[in-house]
Amino acid sequence: MRIFILIGIVLIFSFGCVTSKSHNKVVKGSYEIINQEPYITENDSAIIIGSVFDVRTKKPLPYVNIQILNIKKGCSADSLGKFYFNIPSGIYEVEVLSVGNTEIKTKSIEFLSNTKTEILFNLGTVIEY
Repeated sequence: MRIFILIGIVLIFSFGCVTSKSHNKVVKGSYEIINQEPYITENDSAIIIGSVFDVRTKKPLPYVNIQILNIKKGCSADSLGKFYFNIPSGIYEVEVLSVGNTEIKTKSIEFLSNTKTEILFNLGTVIEY
């Protein structure tokens, strides 16, 4: 009788461990070019400004890494999720990375000289349940 009880306890414990696996749900992010307008610069460069938000909470994401991939130039957003770049005009991809959020990589965007381009990023998250 003790053996059956012991086997039953082991089976219940084992089954409980198997069913306690966590699952992940990925909430995807997005980006949007808000505005492109003329902006005179000293060296005919292009200006990129933008903001980064959490897609679920709608709150700014501070200190997120933003990179211009084709020229390997990067910066971090400020405490309010805002960033600024001065780059040579050209066609580039922008990547935004943050710990705890999904990354976003844009398609190729043409940044024209003496033009300011504003981009809004909404980073997704990985939810563990």
